[in-house]
Amino acid sequence: MAGSSIGKVEQEAAGGLFVIAINRKNGETLTRPSPATVIEPGDGVVVITRSGRSTPKIS
Repeated sequence: MAGSSIGKVEQEAAGGLFVIAINRKNGETLTRPSPATVIEPGDGVVVITRSGRSTPKIS
């Protein structure tokens, strides 16, 4: 996911997941990040998946 925006990741998941937070490598936590936020190498990404949907394929 590194290098991708939150919007792109959620779009590729076709509604199967939502990013609710990013834990940056430097210790900063971004809650409810905007769709334009870019995931950086080393970030932790907190997601919620929707039940009843197939497992999203994230590249």
